[in-house]
Amino acid sequence: MNKYQTLGEGDCEPRQVEVIGTGDISKVGSILLEFLSQDFDEGSIGDYQATFVDDYACVVRMLGPTFGKGFQPQVYHFRDAPFIKRENGSIPRVLNDGEHAVLRQYGSFVIPSSKIADGFIAAFFDRVHPTMPVLNRAEFYRTYLETSSSQPVKLPLLLLQAVILSGSTVWKHPDLNLPPDEVSWRLFVRAKALVEQRFEQDRLALVIAHLLFSTFTCDSCDDTNQNMWLSLGTAIRLAFGLGMHRDLGNANALPEHRRQWKITWWTLFLHDVLCSFEWGRPRAVNLDDSDVPELVERDLQPVEPGALSCVEHTEFFLQSIDLCFIISTWLDSLRPGGPAKRRASRNGRPNREEQTRRCCAELSNWYTNLSPAMRPPHSRRSHYSLWSGMLNMCYHAATLRFYSRDPDAKGKLHDAAVSISQICVDLCEQDLIDSIWVYGIHQLDLAMCQHARESRDDDPDVAEQGLQNLRTSLPILERLSTRSSTAKQGFIFLKEVAEGNVMRENLATPMHHHESTWDADMSRWHLQNMEYPGFEGYDGLSADLWTFHSFDLSDDT
Repeated sequence: MNKYQTLGEGDCEPRQVEVIGTGDISKVGSILLEFLSQDFDEGSIGDYQATFVDDYACVVRMLGPTFGKGFQPQVYHFRDAPFIKRENGSIPRVLNDGEHAVLRQYGSFVIPSSKIADGFIAAFFDRVHPTMPVLNRAEFYRTYLETSSSQPVKLPLLLLQAVILSGSTVWKHPDLNLPPDEVSWRLFVRAKALVEQRFEQDRLALVIAHLLFSTFTCDSCDDTNQNMWLSLGTAIRLAFGLGMHRDLGNANALPEHRRQWKITWWTLFLHDVLCSFEWGRPRAVNLDDSDVPELVERDLQPVEPGALSCVEHTEFFLQSIDLCFIISTWLDSLRPGGPAKRRASRNGRPNREEQTRRCCAELSNWYTNLSPAMRPPHSRRSHYSLWSGMLNMCYHAATLRFYSRDPDAKGKLHDAAVSISQICVDLCEQDLIDSIWVYGIHQLDLAMCQHARESRDDDPDVAEQGLQNLRTSLPILERLSTRSSTAKQGFIFLKEVAEGNVMRENLATPMHHHESTWDADMSRWHLQNMEYPGFEGYDGLSADLWTFHSFDLSDDT
C-alpha cells in the first residue's frame, strides 16, 4: 500500500470501492449525426448530459430546422448525443488496464475509513457547502449511506472524492496524525487522478469537482499545477461548454435540473469575482455574456419533504452575491485599456475615480441593508457567526481597496483593517478560524498590511497602535499558516516587520537597530508608501504585501 492509498495512522480501514463504467462517449458513433437525428420534442435533458447548441455553431443553426425533427431555434440546450443516461449523476468511463493501474496507484478507488470519511463529509456540508451550495445535501447523504465496499459506489466517485477533499481543508480530524495539509494533498491526488485519466464523462460533475478543488491550495502561493484561480477557471470554461451561462428558457429541462444549473452558475460567479479581487487577475465570467436569471431565496430552499432551510446560510450566500456585483463593477473600472475604454474616456464618460465613488456609495448602501443575521454583534458578549464574520470581512476588504487612493480616507482604512483583525480574533476564540474560506486569509493579510503601514506613521501614537494591531494579528496568521502557504509566507514577512528585521539580508548595508529605533530606514523596503523593488509607484493596498497583483491603479489619461 503506497502513501496515497491511506491517510496514515488513524485511517485504519480504508475502503476499496467498485465503479461500473460505460463506453467512451467521444468514440461512440457520429455525435453530430445522432444529435441531428433526435426528436427534439421528446425526452428531458435532466436525465442526459446536456449539449449547448453553440458547440455545433453554424452547422446546427443551418441544418437543425431542416434535418432535426422538432428543432426550435430559440432553444439553446438539448440532450447530448449519443444519449447516454447518467447513472446516479455520473457517466464513468470504462478504463483499460493501464489507466486502471494508474488510478489504483494514486488511491482513486480508495475511500477513507467510515469514521474519517463521515467526518470530512460532515465538515464539507457544515463549513463549505453554504459557500458552494451546488450539491443536494439530503440526496448526497442518502446515496452515500447506501455505499459499502461490497457493492458499486452509487455516488459519482469524482464528486465523493472532491467532497471529502474539500471537507479536509476546513477541519482537522482528531484521529489522524498527519499534518492537515498532507492529508488534503493525498486526497487531492486521488481526486485529480480521476480527472486526468478522463474517468468521469459527465460535464456537470466535472464543473462541480473543479469548483470543489478550488478550496484546496497547494504548497505554493502560485503553484502551476493547482491553485484556486486555475481550478475556478477550468470549472467556468467547462460551464461555458455546457451553456450554463445561458438561460434554459424553453428547453425541456426538469425543475431540479434548472435549479442546480442556476445555483452552480452564480456560485461560479461569486468565487470568480472574489478570487480575482484577492489575486488581482482577470475574471473568467463576464456577465454581459450571460442571461441567467438572478438567484432568489426560493432557489436555495431544500426540495425534500420535511427538510428545513438554514436562513443564515441562505442570507449569507445571496448577500455575498450582491456584494460581488459591486466588486465586479469596481474591477471593471480597473481594466487597463482597450478601444472601448479609450473612446469612453475621450467622450467624457465617468472616469475611474468617479466609478469608484459610485461603488463606494453602493457599498455603503449594501452594508446599511444587511440582514440582522449578517450584521456585526450588538455587544462584546455576542459573537460573529462564521458566516456573518466572513461576509463582514469581505465588506471591510472592499472598503480597504475602494478607498485606497483617497488621501482623506485614513480613518476608514484604519477602521476597516481593525475590524478584520477583530473578526479574526473573535472567530479564533470560538475555534472557527480554521474554517474560514481562503479569501478570509487574504483579507487578514490585507488588514495586516494596513497595520504595517500605520506602524510607520509619523505620528507616534498611530505608529504604536499600528504595531500593536500587527502583533495582535500575528498569532492568528501563524495558526492559519498550517493550511495556507499564503498565510505562511505572510507570517514570516510580517513577523519581521513587527520585529524591525525586514529583509535584512537584502539590504546593501546592514541595519543596526534595537526595539526603540526599529523604525530606521529600511533601504529598498519603504513601508510608509508601500513601494517595492521593481514595483515603484504601486498602490500596496490593492494587494497583499507578498503577492503583487495586476490591478492597474494608475490615473486615467
